[in-house]
Amino acid sequence: RIAAGGSHSLAIKFDGTAWGWGANGFGQLGIGTNANSSTPVQIMSLDNTVGLIAAGENHSLAVKSGGALFSWGSNLNSQLGDGASTNRNTPFAVATPTSVTAISAGARHSAAINNTGRLYVWGDNAFGQVGNKSGNYNPQAGGTNVLQGASQISTYAQAAGSSTGTSSTSGSAVIEINEIATGYDFKTLTIGNAGNALGKFKNQALTDAITSIDLSVSGSGFSLQSTDCVATLNAGAECNFALAFAPGIAGDSVGELQVASSLVGSPERRSLFGTGLAPMSPGLKIAATGSETYLAFAPQTVGTSSAASIVSITNTGTAALIVNSASVTAGASDFSVPATCTTSLNPGVTCTLPVTFNPSLANAINGQLTIATNAGTQIVSLSGTGVGNGVALPLALTGAVSRKVHGVTGSFDVTIDTNKSINQAITTEPRTIGAGHQLIFTFNQAITQPGTATLVDQNNTAIGNIASIVAQGSTVIVTFTGIADKQRATLTLSNVNNIAGNHPVSIGFLVGDVTNNGAVNAGDIAATKARVNQTLSATTFRFDVNASGAITPPDVSMVKARAGVVLP
Repeated sequence: RIAAGGSHSLAIKFDGTAWGWGANGFGQLGIGTNANSSTPVQIMSLDNTVGLIAAGENHSLAVKSGGALFSWGSNLNSQLGDGASTNRNTPFAVATPTSVTAISAGARHSAAINNTGRLYVWGDNAFGQVGNKSGNYNPQAGGTNVLQGASQISTYAQAAGSSTGTSSTSGSAVIEINEIATGYDFKTLTIGNAGNALGKFKNQALTDAITSIDLSVSGSGFSLQSTDCVATLNAGAECNFALAFAPGIAGDSVGELQVASSLVGSPERRSLFGTGLAPMSPGLKIAATGSETYLAFAPQTVGTSSAASIVSITNTGTAALIVNSASVTAGASDFSVPATCTTSLNPGVTCTLPVTFNPSLANAINGQLTIATNAGTQIVSLSGTGVGNGVALPLALTGAVSRKVHGVTGSFDVTIDTNKSINQAITTEPRTIGAGHQLIFTFNQAITQPGTATLVDQNNTAIGNIASIVAQGSTVIVTFTGIADKQRATLTLSNVNNIAGNHPVSIGFLVGDVTNNGAVNAGDIAATKARVNQTLSATTFRFDVNASGAITPPDVSMVKARAGVVLP
């Protein structure tokens, strides 16, 4: 990793050590002196477990294994986060936030996100970069959660005494819905029922009134139930409103709250979300630490396991929720989850999955947790950074995908279970491969020599043609042709990076097997019918069986015509 500041540079080596060079008049190199350096110097006090770095104009940030945040350099605008304004020429351990997963350094302000998705910003606020709308420099700005959960973004109450003025009269305001300062999700409600939420609109200016206030709500099922907000709201005052969501149809709904006023940038908008559920059906609600769709781990030393982060599965419906599987389908060598969830959940019942991160390489690593139920399949994205420990890692295959290039909408990837042999239940492509197909092998280190490839069937007989083998970063992309429908194949890479060893990946090709069970049956017909007219995406492209660029009735007919066909 590298970072370039105003006039200094930072880097992390594979072994987890941090280095700095360039200007150092404010101590931004972190080496214990203020002497400039024309060559890289190791920042000794950070040892060898650094995973993230960032460089501002004259200050620096770093995150070590476990998510501990450090800062050093210029502190004239409190950008180091220590509550003071004294420069530091050695890294300082910042108490808050902890478990940091991302950092960024502005000219004279800093930002960090922790593993729950909470955003923290501090330092110079002359242009509002801390996000509290005060328009003034805040010498000791605290953490603000603009993304989720924080209800009061600004607590500005008196003159801050900055170079840009001593008071704020901008008429800035805060909108809250159930104490959340961003959009609001009513979650899942059975058709015929309604959910309610209370909101506030607050004028945070010191002197100016907000005028011409008008609230409105749009979107199917969403409504403004009541409000005591009048046309004018004096400085420091607030008014209240009530929203409701009453779904009339099954599925996701999106709406919007608009607050028009005399403020610059009016109207302010807040997105509204909700899901309608047909009576007597299961409902699926996934909640990972900080988000429903992602789980971020703090930097972790290579070869060691993190503490478990919890992903919960809740039945929000009115019938039993059957959990068919919950497994890491991408990044299985770096992320793991035991199969501990109850297979059948009654309405309102929750089960939990402890997910851990054990990086196999010093790099940014992504994975995917797939949870399949009778109420649908949901994917939780996994991410983390491996921190080098100075030990060279043996070459290892960490994952593989089958890439289908769609002539209309681009390419899509199907994750392959690399632990399955050619005669076991293996990933299938739902369409013929046509003139060409790609398998992408991902390894735990950069690839300089892609090696050689062989392609065989169940009888170990050579089939097809290898068109190209290309190394790209930590992946090897193999393009091949000549594989027929109802054909199993094993593609093996050998001597990658000139290291002796074989890396086999098996896959099958069966037109119409959109549910990936090795046969075309009633489930494939029903699944394709249910997606007619849906937009193609990374999760729906399988159902465009005839590759027309849309999911249409001819796709259903094509699957019906092949019912009973089995992958040998």
